[in-house]
Amino acid sequence: MNITHQTRICALLIAFGGTQILEASIRDYIPFAAKKEERETMQKEYALKPHSMVSIKNITGNISIKTAKQNKAVLVATKRAKTSEQLQEVSLQEKLTQDGLYLSSQQADGALGTIDIELTIPETVQITASTDVGSIAISGTAKGKLSLTAANGDITVQQAENTLLAHTTQQGSITIDTALGNVMLTTDRGNITIEKSYASVIAQSQTSGSIRLNAQAVPATGKLQLNAQVGSIQLGLSPEANATLHGSTKRGMVTCQLPITLKPRTTTLDRKAWKQFKEQCEGTLGSGEATIMLCTNKGNVRINEFKA
Repeated sequence: MNITHQTRICALLIAFGGTQILEASIRDYIPFAAKKEERETMQKEYALKPHSMVSIKNITGNISIKTAKQNKAVLVATKRAKTSEQLQEVSLQEKLTQDGLYLSSQQADGALGTIDIELTIPETVQITASTDVGSIAISGTAKGKLSLTAANGDITVQQAENTLLAHTTQQGSITIDTALGNVMLTTDRGNITIEKSYASVIAQSQTSGSIRLNAQAVPATGKLQLNAQVGSIQLGLSPEANATLHGSTKRGMVTCQLPITLKPRTTTLDRKAWKQFKEQCEGTLGSGEATIMLCTNKGNVRINEFKA
């Protein structure tokens, strides 16, 4: 596209769409009008013991961690800002000890720059990561313990084989593909999704957000506890699941596809009783060893049959 053609497009956009359309359209279709961004990238490698720790704290930006069968950490850190002066207001602090690798960002008050972390580490390493603004993504197989906190951003984990703690404290969803160990998840405003779990799961959306869990297996001593304020709860269970079940909602309905033996109760069959039958369910699945508690204030609670 030549300069004359570009000028004509700008004139047409102004004539027919005004400044809002002009701003959006120029950025999309004319490369020279894209917003300027200053960028600085650092690459580094660190020797890591197989069962050491990686700690990443106070990051304003995204954290992406990939696990691999190796004995080192490979870091790519990218700083971004509108001006070179703002870029210099953001720095990455590094510390390598016998225990592991510690990374944190340091910013001047009111700094507008961000820093994105891309890290490839041994799959047995324990991970602690937190962002002030930004998402956290763990790909590959994580065999060490995970402790993840995002203030404003999503958290995604591909496969966790150990204990997993994950929290989004302001806004952001949590998505777990496979969890082999115990899991504790909390969001303030955000959905929680676990595609496959094999151990105990405690999940809570504190203000708003739905929860969906497919429990591939529920250990006899295990617990599934899902709580929402405003949002639905959906639990997939194997037909062979053995658990004591309590499900409740204040504004919604509790349904269960699996055969359940209801706890005996004495009641009159009036409007109030039928309302309680719809909103509360207490009973036993199979022999009832494990514990399942599903509660929401506003939303439906559904227990569906889930086959591996």
